[in-house]
Amino acid sequence: MAVLLSGQLKKHNKIMKVIAKAKFLSMSPRKLRLIADVVRNKNAKDSLILLNHTGKKAARIIGKVLQSALANAVNNYHLKEEDLIIDRLLINEGSRRKKQDKYHGARFHTGLIQKRSAHITIILEEKKLNKKNIKHKIKN
Repeated sequence: MAVLLSGQLKKHNKIMKVIAKAKFLSMSPRKLRLIADVVRNKNAKDSLILLNHTGKKAARIIGKVLQSALANAVNNYHLKEEDLIIDRLLINEGSRRKKQDKYHGARFHTGLIQKRSAHITIILEEKKLNKKNIKHKIKN
C-alpha cells in the first residue's frame, strides 16, 4: 500500500522548497535508486519528460511523485514549473515483509524471502538567479 504525503512547504533564505513523499512502495530501493540517479539535480519539467520515456516501473513511480510535487508547487504556492529544480531526491528503505519458502533454503529447511519496500521524498526548489540574470532583467 502506497501512502502519498505531499504539499509541505519550507522557506530557507527566501527560497521556496516544496516536498512530496510516497511511502511503503512495493519495490526495492536499489531499483528505484538506479532511476533516481539519472534525474537528480535537474530541471523538474525536463526530468518528468525523461521519466515518461524511460521503460522502467521505477521511472513511472518516481514520475508520479514528481508530478505530485509539481502540481503542489503550481496550485498551492503559485510557483512556475520552469523555475523548479529537483533539490533532493531521497530513496529510503522501508519495512520488509518476510515469507518462508521451501525452495529457497538448504536441504530439508525453509528459506526466507524478503519483500522490500521503499520511501521516496522529492524536494523541489526555485532556481537561484545569477547576478548576470538579474542585471539582464533590469536592463529589459
